[in-house]
Order: sequence, then C-alpha cells, then structure tokens
Amino acid sequence: MKLISMRQLTYKIMVVIALLFETTIAMTQQKTDTAFDNKEIVRRQFNNWVNGSGNFFDLLAEDAEWTVAGETAASGVYKSKKSFMEDAVKPITEKLSTRIAPKLLGIYQDKNVVTLLWKGTATAKDNKPYKNTYCWILTMKAGKISKAVAFLDTHALHELMTRVKK
Repeated sequence: MKLISMRQLTYKIMVVIALLFETTIAMTQQKTDTAFDNKEIVRRQFNNWVNGSGNFFDLLAEDAEWTVAGETAASGVYKSKKSFMEDAVKPITEKLSTRIAPKLLGIYQDKNVVTLLWKGTATAKDNKPYKNTYCWILTMKAGKISKAVAFLDTHALHELMTRVKK
C-alpha cells in the first residue's frame, strides 16, 4: 500500500471540497451573469498577473465578500475589497521579498461561478521558499468578483506568518 504525504492529502481534500462547494453555490444561484464570459475575464486577469502586467485583485468589486477557509490568522470573512487587501493580503505580502509567481492548474465555470486552481511560489524575507496551492471559488457579477471562497494549504501559510518577522 502506497502512503501519501500530508501535503498530497491536503491537496486532494482541497479539490474535493472545492468541487462540492462549487456545486452547492451553483445550485443555489438565483441568476446567471450571462452578459459576461466570466471564465475568460478571470483567465485574462490571471494571465496578466502571471505576466506581471496586472493585479488579480483588481477584479474584486469594492463590496466583495472574500472568505479564507481554515484556522489561521488570515482565515475569516472579509466584507470588502479594502478589508481583504489590508487585513489578509498585505500581512502576507509583507513577509515576502518577491511577489507570488502564480501558475494556473485549472479554471472551471458553472453559470456565474468560476473556480481557479493554482500554485504560487515566492521567496520569503528569510530567503526560504513559500509555496502554496490555492482553490478560489469566485462568484461573478457584472464582470467583477462579488464573492469568493479561498481554500489553501493553511499549514504553509501559518508557517510563513510565524517564521518570518517583518
């Protein structure tokens, strides 16, 4: 019998949770955002981020609700773009000496819900690598992200946040 690592198990659990969560969101959705090709909007913005020519979070509506799953200091529900950027994104990026280099693993759409599966790598301020795998479930409205749920390796994030001093 082949044993799998905790990281592999975490990754597999994240994918299953994301697919279940995406299905639940799609089933409860009242309206679809048919005027926009949401998958293409998200893909284009992600590619701009990959190429260093854009910030993915520019897609967030000002009143977007972003939930970070897990039990870390960054976990929780952020009720606005400003709150999410200041209270979740900024504390993480302050621990890094390089920007997170994203690599798209998959992008899926069901009505107005787009799911992104991606890996990110960066160098922390202590010169050690920061690597994480993310699954973002994005509800789109008028070409903007109105709601998001982010699943990630919270162990890797917690380790970064406690290891690296500003």
